Amino acid sequence: MEMRRARNENQKQARRQTLLNAASELFSQTQYEAVTMAEVALKSGLAKGTLFLYFKTKEELFLEVLEQLLDDWFEDVDNQLKQLSGNDPLDQVITLFCASLEGRDSLTRLLSILHTTLEQNTDFAAIYHFKQFLRDHLIITGELLEQRLSFLKVGQGAGVITKIDALIIGLYHQANPGPIAQKVLQEPDMQVLAVNFSEEFTQTLRSLLHGLQYEAEEEARKL
Repeated sequence: MEMRRARNENQKQARRQTLLNAASELFSQTQYEAVTMAEVALKSGLAKGTLFLYFKTKEELFLEVLEQLLDDWFEDVDNQLKQLSGNDPLDQVITLFCASLEGRDSLTRLLSILHTTLEQNTDFAAIYHFKQFLRDHLIITGELLEQRLSFLKVGQGAGVITKIDALIIGLYHQANPGPIAQKVLQEPDMQVLAVNFSEEFTQTLRSLLHGLQYEAEEEARKL
């Protein structure tokens, strides 16, 4: 039976969060394509029509799920960056970012379909809100990163976070191919094509940051 109609703003926000929690739980158990709006409504104890009063499309619903997951990730990364000590703790930063993705499978999975799926059937207002949220966090986390890695120029920290996002998306797809492709990659002569997400992410991030450090040192020598 559906819960009573939400009449004030607090009740509406609680109802909205209930829907987001239901969608997130269902997604953690199966693929995005397999989750239906009807299932989300049922799990929330709501009528399907009520769900659409809060989210116009499935993509809009999961865009907000992703926003909450990212908000938690940014908060965790920011707190850890603030606690780092020493001059240019490059290895600590690399370890921090790699460890920050552990146990966040839903985050990496949704990031991998952000541009190709979630932003394709969502209206201007919802995408603008998400991009605004993302921009604000990129600036804050980017500045913290610049404070810890002195070789980064002003504004370059946000660019590093954007590149980390690109790494996650690209490597996730390579490390998680379709079922048949997975079987093919298990063949002895195909091992060179198999990608371990954690290992490749660590190595590529290390190369990126060391490369930026080298560029900064080369520029300093020329002055």
